[in-house]
Amino acid sequence: MKKKNYMYSFMRCLESQGYFSSEVDGSGVQRWKSTVKSSLLCSGDDKLRSLLMIIAQPPHYQPWGRVADVVREGRCGAELAFDGVDSVWKVFARNPHWQSSFDKAMSSLTVGALRAVKEVVQRDSLLDKTPCVMDVGGGHGVLLAQLLQTGSSSNPAMRGICFDQPHVADAARASPSPEIAKMGGDVAARISFVGGDFFAERSMPALPAGSVIVMKHILHDWDDTKCGVILACCHQALSPGDRLFVFEQLLDADAGNPMAAIMDMNMMMVPGGRERTRKEFESLLRTGGFKLDRVTNCSPMMSLLIAKRI
Repeated sequence: MKKKNYMYSFMRCLESQGYFSSEVDGSGVQRWKSTVKSSLLCSGDDKLRSLLMIIAQPPHYQPWGRVADVVREGRCGAELAFDGVDSVWKVFARNPHWQSSFDKAMSSLTVGALRAVKEVVQRDSLLDKTPCVMDVGGGHGVLLAQLLQTGSSSNPAMRGICFDQPHVADAARASPSPEIAKMGGDVAARISFVGGDFFAERSMPALPAGSVIVMKHILHDWDDTKCGVILACCHQALSPGDRLFVFEQLLDADAGNPMAAIMDMNMMMVPGGRERTRKEFESLLRTGGFKLDRVTNCSPMMSLLIAKRI
């Protein structure tokens, strides 16, 4: 009996979905070629590739395998899938490869949002007199670098602090983001990477008056109780009247977008968080000592909520 050609079956399946095309050469050998679709998965274009990499790794797909238990018990999928860990971030921390893939994916998603962020910051002159911006959960500092570059013409002395878990901050210092290098100028030199725990009291550095704290897609990773702890730490780092910029998806603003409901489900399954409406964010911010000042739509599935420290 002839053994099944597993690679052929695999390639035929991918060809049927448009990822490859094939032809038989003069020697009768079938050869496959890349298509536009498969080129998006090459290492030269990390925007899609890095996102698919984390979706295909255990910290993401194993929690989804417990969806029935999550819905029945109201518990985080990662907690059920990984022997009672209280956070999927601890799972990432155990495996440097998974953590690196996650960091690259988040940087790629941020790169995709940079134009919209830049337009809003420039249009509304949001950072003209800001001495320091701290990006909480800022990864490798791509968003922070864009904010510094955007404000450079009117505020060249503005500095940035990228605050994240110690191992993430160490990796960012050791392997600077190529996206930041592309921005040129002295942007990279104005960023400090600081490691810490945003659940620990006074873990964030105290900022000079007039500073801004930024969080992009951080609060949706956590339930209301843990968000309250994060916001309390931000409150300690800021002075009265200072601003908090929260970039998040608003469920009510994206009610007609099916991805909004899918993202809400994904937050519930993997990190144990949730997407929220404007009203829910307003209440959450008030509990943390902030008053919502205004909301600006930046792009599909992302709004900027600006709050002031009370």
